[in-house]
Amino acid sequence: MFTVTRVSDNRINLDIQGKIDATQMASGLSKLFTLSEGFQKGVMLYRIEGFKWPAFDAVMAEALRIPQLIGLLSRFGKIALISDKAWIRRFAEIEGALIPRLKIKAFKADKTDAAEAWLADD
Repeated sequence: MFTVTRVSDNRINLDIQGKIDATQMASGLSKLFTLSEGFQKGVMLYRIEGFKWPAFDAVMAEALRIPQLIGLLSRFGKIALISDKAWIRRFAEIEGALIPRLKIKAFKADKTDAAEAWLADD
């Protein structure tokens, strides 16, 4: 499952669960690009639970859009990542350290309230 929801004029919630196929990846990414249009220093609550490696065709669908994905990141100032996998949380924080002007903070799956509070804090 790959679900994208625009919560407000400057916030997106992105939920990924289980294994993603190429159709889900393409549809989810298209929705993410569309729903975040016009964002400047937007915020995202990104939840990854029950992660399974995506199908190969899904990885290729994402790889073909890498230039767009890099541009997409410029729309956001903060991303709170919630995951039940420690390695995903660690990877997200490393990614955040490497991307200028983007703050990424990772939270355990049971810390949704803390993630929400961090996103709301200016």
